[in-house]
Amino acid sequence: EALRNAGLAPDRALGVAVLGEGAAFAVVPVSDPKAFRETLGRIARDRLGAPTAAETAVGQGRTGVTFSRAGGPPELGYVLVDGLALVAAGAQVAKLGERAALPEDQSLAKDAQLESSLGRLPKERDAVVHVPSGRVQGSVPSLVGGTAVVRLEPSALRAWVDVPWPDSEGTLNAFEKKQADDLSARLPRDAIFIARFN
Repeated sequence: EALRNAGLAPDRALGVAVLGEGAAFAVVPVSDPKAFRETLGRIARDRLGAPTAAETAVGQGRTGVTFSRAGGPPELGYVLVDGLALVAAGAQVAKLGERAALPEDQSLAKDAQLESSLGRLPKERDAVVHVPSGRVQGSVPSLVGGTAVVRLEPSALRAWVDVPWPDSEGTLNAFEKKQADDLSARLPRDAIFIARFN
């Protein structure tokens, strides 16, 4: 009930996009735009010291709402899109209009890897985490890309991970054994799980 009073729709999904180098924004389901604005305004005022609200046109007939300190840049902001609020803080607030205008063919809605992975993973899930191949920093991005789903059950929290095999030489190099110290003396005897990769 508290979520509904805050203007949120608890029966719908929430998403978070992490874009690298500290860039991130949330996609929040909204049931009551007025109550949601009041909720974010209260958070901005009480936690960020940014009580000044303003509205700005961000394109395609949409309006962005920002919360700032007196004379300062936005500390928090959001844009409503089809019953969802794209919410960001700091420097990312200025990019919300661009995020809101993202064409479907450039979104995860058309991502073949995600669709394929979800087809192999359990249908009943409470959370999905997806890292697209080739879009993460590191020496073997194709190995890192994958999808994980989490399901909360009465007796356990279960997770499944799907990492597509790219069948490339670069991926195989990651499995070449390297020299590494034996760290077993540093691990407690009552550990319930231990993994080693070298």
